[in-house]
Amino acid sequence: MTISCRKQWFGLVFFVTSLSFAMFASGAVFASDGGESKTPADTTMTLHGGEEGTIFKSLRIEGEDRIRIEFDRPALDLALDARMAPGLDFEIVRGALARNNHDLMTPFMNNFGAWGINTAKYIASLRKHVFRQSHAAFHFLLDYVPLWELSYGRTGLIQYQSFLPKETALQTWTEMLTTAKKRGLPSYLGVTKRHRPDDFLLTHALDGFSLALDFKVTDRNRARLSEMLGEFDQIVLDAGGRFYFAKNSETSPETTQAFLGDETVEKFKKLKKRTDPNGLLESDLYRRIFG
Repeated sequence: MTISCRKQWFGLVFFVTSLSFAMFASGAVFASDGGESKTPADTTMTLHGGEEGTIFKSLRIEGEDRIRIEFDRPALDLALDARMAPGLDFEIVRGALARNNHDLMTPFMNNFGAWGINTAKYIASLRKHVFRQSHAAFHFLLDYVPLWELSYGRTGLIQYQSFLPKETALQTWTEMLTTAKKRGLPSYLGVTKRHRPDDFLLTHALDGFSLALDFKVTDRNRARLSEMLGEFDQIVLDAGGRFYFAKNSETSPETTQAFLGDETVEKFKKLKKRTDPNGLLESDLYRRIFG
């Protein structure tokens, strides 16, 4: 084992070259830069690092069945403020818009306004240009406007996210968007992502893509919107798709049973019963989907 100790704590580097334990009580041997010294058995040795250039090339212990190494490290501070993520420049934007100026977006949260913004954005994209943007700014564009979701008004919005295999995604989403257009219920914002499958029991992941669509909810369109999203469920199921419970607040028990399968749902319920026999760990989501 090589132990390299430098002035900073992170300069302590372990590179395993040889660590030999022999069940002999003959003593310990310590070698540094080619030198070798004997110490009696049952001896506690303290190796001091931290000085510039101090390097222990090898350490061989005989007559011990364990070794304990301790070193100091600074405290890890996880008190992070998501609003201060690099690239978002939250304080600058907040100073310009203020916390309650999501109202500036409200006039555009209608069919004509959303059409105008999206058309302008499309035309702007026709000009070839290159710019650099941070990871956070790219993925959380709307966070430039604090509480942006309130711009939809008092009745809010509903987000519908579907996960489709790569083979059926394009055709399925074309059908969904065409249906929304015919119903006069267009989505004002859409986000698509690439996904890979995983082995979780209640997973939504698959080898394909997801599309999240934001729909404005009003007193006049609420019933029609609910009916249309029910049709979307069937379209997605027919295409071998899946759903993400945290996004789709309208997913029914029947839809859940269909995309997870009877065996998976039954296995989950048995696990739930075994780990929570008194039914203490239940939410509105659980009761809606599995209750």
